[in-house]
Amino acid sequence: MDPSVDIIIPEVFRPAPPIKLSPESPYSHGWSGFQVYGIKRVDAARLNYLLFIDHRHYLFSHNRQYRLRLHVLERAKCKAELEYNTIVDKTWLQAQLLHYGTQMKSTATKEVLEQALKDMVKSGKCDQVPEQVLEIESDLRARYHAQFQQQRKDYFARLRSPSEQAYFSISLFMCKYFLSSEGVPDIEKTPEPLVLEDMTRTLRIRKAVNDVPGLYSKMGRLGYYHVVVIGWNRDAILERFGSLRRFHEEAKHSEKLSRAALRKHEAGVCHRSNRCGGRRSLSSGT
Repeated sequence: MDPSVDIIIPEVFRPAPPIKLSPESPYSHGWSGFQVYGIKRVDAARLNYLLFIDHRHYLFSHNRQYRLRLHVLERAKCKAELEYNTIVDKTWLQAQLLHYGTQMKSTATKEVLEQALKDMVKSGKCDQVPEQVLEIESDLRARYHAQFQQQRKDYFARLRSPSEQAYFSISLFMCKYFLSSEGVPDIEKTPEPLVLEDMTRTLRIRKAVNDVPGLYSKMGRLGYYHVVVIGWNRDAILERFGSLRRFHEEAKHSEKLSRAALRKHEAGVCHRSNRCGGRRSLSSGT
């Protein structure tokens, strides 16, 4: 399971650092996936694009569209050379060779590594990942996923409000308030309607609620914020949402009256200051 499926990372949350096969091993797996020397695997098509500049230039030059527009050909060539110079270095070449099951001596030069990788691409050895590399990737993925799941559970437990918890992870939120440890509906956990304020993930919450038999939700916008009420009793949910709407309307009406009173007060102050200013100007004129 991909850890990023049902989670949004707040600014204060940081995923666990990558796990290595051993302290000296180049293989690691973290939030960004499986890497070698901190570099992700590049597929055969991308390798062919980066390494065989002359072949790519030949293909461009034999395309009628590019022959008619030489400036496009030159632009493509410059872009290819820029990508090559930016991406391809000795470490990148070593990483790609290891991704496809070939280990070279650490003393090998960049030219030797590049030629070895070119030979692998030509021979089709980069069309699929070797089984031993896939086993390493699978092992590191499982270990990192277990560590990550525990880390996010610990972080979830430190969040104070249901709204924060639902924003962080919908699956953990549903398990805490509406599902048993076996994943079946549990009415006793939260018998009364639960209110989530200032929510932005309303569609995903609606889907999660609809997947639980007997669970209902009411969503709406109160002012600038989305409010979600979740519960087992539909009438209780509507009543709770109605009370929130009435409270919001009363607060809005009170704020409107306060602003009107403030404007009236400011207008009175301005009128009195103008009158006083006019009297001073008359007395100074006499």
